[in-house]
Amino acid sequence: MAQMEDTYREKVAALVQAFYATKYVKEDSVPCQIEEALFLGSLGAALNKDALKSLNITHILIMANTLNPAYPNDFVYKKIQVADRVETDLTQHFDECFDFIDEAKMMGGGVLVHCFAGKSRSVTIVVAYLMKKRGMSLSQALQLVKNKRPQVAPNAGFMSQLQNFERPLRVNGARCLLITAFLMQGMKMEITSNWRGLHTVPQKDYDLMGQKIKNRRDCEEMSNKCWAKMMFVIIFEQFYSGMWLDTIVIYHKTATAEVAKSKCDLLRIS
Repeated sequence: MAQMEDTYREKVAALVQAFYATKYVKEDSVPCQIEEALFLGSLGAALNKDALKSLNITHILIMANTLNPAYPNDFVYKKIQVADRVETDLTQHFDECFDFIDEAKMMGGGVLVHCFAGKSRSVTIVVAYLMKKRGMSLSQALQLVKNKRPQVAPNAGFMSQLQNFERPLRVNGARCLLITAFLMQGMKMEITSNWRGLHTVPQKDYDLMGQKIKNRRDCEEMSNKCWAKMMFVIIFEQFYSGMWLDTIVIYHKTATAEVAKSKCDLLRIS
């Protein structure tokens, strides 16, 4: 009797999945671009070969245990077999997913991250990627993705994992906070694109536009105002437990491209 009930449930589940698969193919078949070369979507997007080709998508990351590559001869696939359940641990797969995304970008292509509905598993990976690679907070990354794809809704378990993932990023300084160098009072120097060297100024001297920098939020707000307008930007890297450390290392960005630490000039506030 129990075996018959299990078989019945499996058939019902298969019918429900088939219904929604058809729905996604008809109504949700275009990959959503989150940033350059990074796309998010449902099964419908993964089956839309013409759209994939037109968007220069070369790699497809499947975050599901019941889906398989649809066009193995046309795209590079990676499949992570995970269920959309609160007890599923996605964090153990973060690094390999990040590497796969970066591989696609380095090869000049794009990558689609998808699950069945494009709402939970795939969203969790994309949000975590933005947090890790772009220095975003969880709220910033999730809001960015929601702006591109409003139906996103990671399950409660995945949200908890993202919250836990965010904590060490803050402690280790991967969360870059940007402010402009020439707005810092007390730093009597002309910063140019060819400036080199290590200088120190008293930490008490660093005020920004008359506002004392007291916490991470202050810097976030200022960075959002300054980043799009200013060329010479400093990056506060060391942030710990809600307090600035006694010594803050700052990298002076000399170009408008992504920050490459090995190419950045260095200041130190002590």
